[in-house]
Amino acid sequence: MFACNCGCCAGTNQKREKTIGFREIAGRQISPELARELLEKGRTGVVEGFISRAGKAFNAALVLGPDGKVGFDFQGKGQK
Repeated sequence: MFACNCGCCAGTNQKREKTIGFREIAGRQISPELARELLEKGRTGVVEGFISRAGKAFNAALVLGPDGKVGFDFQGKGQK
């Protein structure tokens, strides 16, 4: 067991372990190592090979929001 900083499990990682698992996000399989990095640091480095709903490939970092939901960080893309 390792501590996480998701804000919804008080560092026990019990809730996140059950909900994130090792699943697929945007057409890309999430490895156990990538899931661990996300839980421990709250974000990953840039990950390649995601597929948008429109079918276009993109790269982005995964971020764990304060509500425990996983999102994308498109660095340098002029987010609003």
